[in-house]
Amino acid sequence: MLADLRYALRQLAKSPGFAITAVLTLALGIGANTAIYSIIHGALTLPYPHSERMIAIQNVFPTGSYYAASWPDFEEWSAKSTSFTGLVASFSSGMTWDGAAFGHAVPESVNTGLVSEGFFDLFGMKPILGRDFLPAQHRQGAAPVCILDENFWREQLHADSGVMGRALDLDGKSCTIVGVMPVMLPAGHRPTHVWIPLETNKPWDRHGTNYLFVRGLLRSGVTLQQAQAELSTIQSQIDRQFPDNKHAVAIHPLSQAFFGDLRPIMQALLVAVGFILLIACVNLANLLLARASDRTREFAVRRALGASSRRLVRQAMIESFLLAAGGVAAGLLAALALTHIPLAAWPKGFVPPSAVHPDAAILGFACILGLVTGVLFG
Repeated sequence: MLADLRYALRQLAKSPGFAITAVLTLALGIGANTAIYSIIHGALTLPYPHSERMIAIQNVFPTGSYYAASWPDFEEWSAKSTSFTGLVASFSSGMTWDGAAFGHAVPESVNTGLVSEGFFDLFGMKPILGRDFLPAQHRQGAAPVCILDENFWREQLHADSGVMGRALDLDGKSCTIVGVMPVMLPAGHRPTHVWIPLETNKPWDRHGTNYLFVRGLLRSGVTLQQAQAELSTIQSQIDRQFPDNKHAVAIHPLSQAFFGDLRPIMQALLVAVGFILLIACVNLANLLLARASDRTREFAVRRALGASSRRLVRQAMIESFLLAAGGVAAGLLAALALTHIPLAAWPKGFVPPSAVHPDAAILGFACILGLVTGVLFG
């Protein structure tokens, strides 16, 4: 095998023009595919533990319209379902922040996220500073507290570690800062600046008052279909109690709730660049066929000297894999240069991935492409 490898390297070194052309041809196909895959991996993957088991739940009305859930629905689902390790609820609201105490002369609009108990635990989020909300702080009458988003803390409060325990003025009411949380993927494409404990307050505690975005984590081994069947049974019991507010319920993967409209665009783009790789392989196959024709005399001499057909095929495959390895290496460099093109043309209304870089999954994808294409054009 080592002798074949050394021989393959000598043969490629004798034809540097062919080797460079072959590697660059393959690099274009692998680079384009790896660049798009890098963006899809960064943009369509939820950055949370067990994200493949995270779901979103919505009410579905006879008109076919989807609505958020009401607080009583959320409580019933949480109490009676066994398919989830937990369900949490949240909703967003705009508030006015009076930042005079922090050196901001003009009040500013901030996005607040009101979250139920266990919200950050479900997403595996740990505070950078301070602590999470305590269970008692979700009860009516509790002293108002808040948690800051990391970006808000860094940009507006200059990453001051002394903010813990200070008061934040929102809509003329003070809340005590108890923690700072890492940046979360924005729901509804609006980043949250401040988090507040969600309480039940009239008239928001009635069936039919749908304002909550409900998310959950499927238990290990429970399928989406099983969870849907259980939740539909629970909802039918609720409908019998409240016939004026009949509706179905639907469970979707949380990634679909976040990326539903963006996913087909990215998948179509991946198919398009897949054709670029296919064209590169065809061109490379033609180059190798032409090279094989020129080497007919060499192969005939080697056969006459006793080389088997298997040995000649192995030699050709080693050369193909060497070209594939060079194509993967050059393709990764090309991918780094190509990723900025789709990001510059990112669809409006969608948050672009915060970072696109070749991690282990992307490196694995590039290696698989090299392996497959090595077999194909070999």
